[in-house]
Order: sequence, then C-alpha cells, then structure tokens
Amino acid sequence: MYRVLKLSGENRKLKDAIVSDDIVGRQTLVLKAGGESVGGEEPGSVIIIVEGGSEALAAVDRFVSSGAEELRDEAAQRVYSKVKEEEDSAEGGMGFIFG
Repeated sequence: MYRVLKLSGENRKLKDAIVSDDIVGRQTLVLKAGGESVGGEEPGSVIIIVEGGSEALAAVDRFVSSGAEELRDEAAQRVYSKVKEEEDSAEGGMGFIFG
C-alpha cells in the first residue's frame, strides 16, 4: 500500500518533518525533487511516496492537514508508476554496468 504526496515550493520544509517523523519516517519513502518530471505538474514541487502498512499510512493524514497535497486515484497511480519505471530502469542500468 502507498500514498503519494506533493509538496509545493512553499511547503518544501514539510519534507523534513515527514522524513523525521517517528512513524512515517520508518516506512519506505521515495522522494523526487522536481516533481513535475513525474507528473507533479507544478515546477519546484517535491513528490513523496510513502509505502507501508495501514497504521503508518494513516499517520500521513497529519501532513496532509499541515499543507501536503495528497494525489489520489489516477494521478497517484500515474506518478507511482512513473517513479517505479524510473527505478526499474536505473536498476537495469546498474546490472548492465556491473553484470
């Protein structure tokens, strides 16, 4: 399970709070600066994907109420797929290099 957050340029310092959070910060986090490259649409935005259990994902609500925008449904799936595609591509390149 995952949730996708977008932080605008004004809320980028919220990223530090998310990463250092006792519950959310222990989950698998993927941060993409320049979120527009993966469909965040706003220049200077930061995309944060939080992968984890239901309790941890529920804790994300605190950050949504503090100014993080949650991407939902098709937008979240599109961003998540794009990020995973980039990760797979990078892993494939490393395998080619180190064979």
